[in-house]
Amino acid sequence: MTAGLPAGLSSCVRSLLTTLIVVAAIGYGSPADAGRSKKWTDWRSPQIAITAPTTSSSYTATTSTVALAGTAADDVGVTRVTWYNDRGGRGTASGTTAWSVAAVTLLPGTNTITVRAYDAAGHRARATLTVSYAGTTTSPPAPTADTQAPTVPAGLTASAASASQINLAWSAATDNVGVTGYRVERCQGDGCTSFAQVGTSTGTAFSSTGLAGATAYRYRVRAADAAGNLGSYSVIAAATTSNRPPTISGTPSTSVVANSPYSFTPSASDPDGQTLTFSVMGAPAWASFDTRTGRLGGTPGPGDVGTTEGIVITVADGIGYASLPAFAVVVQPDEAVVGSALVSWVAPTERTDGSPLDDLAGFHLNYGVNPDALEYTIDLANPGLSSHLVEDLGAGTWYFNAIAYDAAGNHSVPSNTVSTTIR
Repeated sequence: MTAGLPAGLSSCVRSLLTTLIVVAAIGYGSPADAGRSKKWTDWRSPQIAITAPTTSSSYTATTSTVALAGTAADDVGVTRVTWYNDRGGRGTASGTTAWSVAAVTLLPGTNTITVRAYDAAGHRARATLTVSYAGTTTSPPAPTADTQAPTVPAGLTASAASASQINLAWSAATDNVGVTGYRVERCQGDGCTSFAQVGTSTGTAFSSTGLAGATAYRYRVRAADAAGNLGSYSVIAAATTSNRPPTISGTPSTSVVANSPYSFTPSASDPDGQTLTFSVMGAPAWASFDTRTGRLGGTPGPGDVGTTEGIVITVADGIGYASLPAFAVVVQPDEAVVGSALVSWVAPTERTDGSPLDDLAGFHLNYGVNPDALEYTIDLANPGLSSHLVEDLGAGTWYFNAIAYDAAGNHSVPSNTVSTTIR
C-alpha cells in the first residue's frame, strides 16, 4: 500500500498509473527507441465547409453553371478536395485548405453537389449543397418564310383525244422546298387570251373534258408550292377537238297528185352545236328547197305528172355531213280533171324512096305525159283518117305523135311530137 493514501484510493491510483505507463509505452516505444524522433498515428478526419456561392445548405441558381469555394482543415494535412454533381459531372477542386471550383454544370431541376476533403491517411469529410436551377426555355427559331416560287413547267403539249377531250402533259417544275401541284388554265378559240383556271393536278398530266367538238382550245400551266408561291406560266399549247358529224332523219312522201301541195322537212341535229346548212340534188323542177331547214316543197301541175328519181337531201356542219337515202317523187294525174285532145295530121302519099304510097293501111297514135316515152297507143286502121279525138285525159301536159303503116306492116318514122295541157 502506498504510505499516506487511503486504501481505496491507492487501488485507483495504481490503475491510473498503470494506464499512464501503457500510454507512455505506446507513445515512445521501447526503451531502445527513446533516442529517436516521435511518431504519431493520424486517426482524425478532415473538416470541410462550402462558403460560396452560399454558406447555406441550399442555393437557387439563375445560370446553367455555379462556382464553388470553401475551406478544409486536418490535424496532419488536406491532400485533395473533389466535387460531384448527382445530375452529372465530377472533378477535383483547385487548392486544398482554401479550395474552389470554377464552374459546375447544372441541369434544370435539383442538383445535389457534394464536396469531399481527403488526408494522407485516407480519412475524408464531406459537405453538400443543394442547387435548384429552373433552366431556360429556348423556343426553336422561327422557320424562314418560303418566298421562292417554283420553276416553269417545261414542254407543255396538248392533243385531242376525242370530240370532247384534250389531254395535256408537261415536264415537272422544281422548287427549293417542294412543288405541291399545278394549276391548269384554258381559253377557247384560235388566238384566245382570256384564260381561266379549269383544274389542278398533282402530277404532270391533265385531261380536259366536256369540250365542244371541232373547237380550238389553248392551255397554259403553272406550278405551286406549299407556301402558296406560284411559278411563271408555261408556254401555251393548243389543240382542236375532233368533229362529230351531224345527223339527219325522216321519211319523205314519194307520191303527190297534180295540183296538190307537196312538203317534206327532214330532222337534223349536230352534237357539237354547230350551225347546219342543207342542200339537195335531183329536186323536181316544180319544187323549191330551203337551205336553212332542208324543206323540199311545191305544188306540181298537170304538166308535172311523172316520176322524179334520185332526190338526195344532205345536211352539213362545215366539216362533216350526212345524207338521207335517195328517194323518188311520183306526180299522179289529178283524176278529178278529165279532158280530151283532138290530134290532127296529114297522111303521107309516098315512100321514103320517092315511090308512090298506094297501100296505106292506117295509123298508130301514140300519147303520154313523158315526151320521151309515150306509154299509150291507139291503132287507127283507116288510111283515110286525118285526125282523132283522144278522150279521158287527166290534168297535166300530154304529148302526141303519129306513125303511118302500109298493108305489108311497114312503119314510118314518128311524126313530130305535139302537146296540150289539160286543166
